[in-house]
Amino acid sequence: MATDFSKACWRCVYWGGLANPQANHSLCSRLNASPLQASPATGCAHWESGPGDCHPPGWMPPGFKIVKGPDIWGKPLEPLLASQAPQRPGVPAEQFAFDRTLEVSSWRETDALLSRARKGSKGSE
Repeated sequence: MATDFSKACWRCVYWGGLANPQANHSLCSRLNASPLQASPATGCAHWESGPGDCHPPGWMPPGFKIVKGPDIWGKPLEPLLASQAPQRPGVPAEQFAFDRTLEVSSWRETDALLSRARKGSKGSE
């Protein structure tokens, strides 16, 4: 049975092609989008049907390889236990501080990943 790629990046109006020789990432051409989509087989929240897509449901671009398991730049993700997850406080002033701290840490993680991606792409040129 063929895998259903009905929402894959290559069926999206914003698909910009495969990003690397290993063909595990795709480029997004949407304005203000992250340049790389790490799971092109699943698409993203901004997916829009590409014009005239008449490929069968299991079609993939030549050279694309499905990567099994959750990976971010080769680093396996650690499962987060429910007891380890931070709990949002109930007091509005504390919620603001909690949300701000969470946002800052998520931007740090994003910056670190983008920095690793930029260093990796400069080395491959």
